[in-house]
Amino acid sequence: LDALINVTCKQTVAHSITHSVESARQSLIQSCVQMLYIYRKFCATNPAPGQLILPESLKLLPLLTLALMKSKALTADTAIVRTDERMFLMSRLLGLPAAETSVFAYPRMYPLHNMAPEHGCAAPNGDVILPSSLSLSCDKLESDGAFLVENGESMVMWLGKDIPQSFLEQVFGIHVVAENE
Repeated sequence: LDALINVTCKQTVAHSITHSVESARQSLIQSCVQMLYIYRKFCATNPAPGQLILPESLKLLPLLTLALMKSKALTADTAIVRTDERMFLMSRLLGLPAAETSVFAYPRMYPLHNMAPEHGCAAPNGDVILPSSLSLSCDKLESDGAFLVENGESMVMWLGKDIPQSFLEQVFGIHVVAENE
């Protein structure tokens, strides 16, 4: 799936350079629909009419396609993203390896408030042991939790309004978070 998203993303970005961004977004939708149609036509056995049948490897294709459509690289609205920023992101997408394209489009979210003792430590192979990532959904957010969202480019930490004072003291050395007014 990562390779498929990577190639589709690069084709869409290239299309947006020679055509409009809206045309590239429509091309991305058409690519996704065509891939699903071809799988249904040639690979699925006896599908029921109107039923979407996907193999495990393609179940996230519609989600990642929507995530790419929502990315700043494919947003034409200059009130949301400036042209130079969009061009930078398009250039960045053209150079991303397959494994990083999916993460760039659909970031990972890690819970920080209930990490096991081994999380954050180095494994024998040198990799850092991370907690399991969660799907990006407001249902996963807890009012007394802390979550890290990262896409390979940037990170955002989300703190729930009921985050325990002990967490704030241990992690940030503060007692309370000032409220935004």
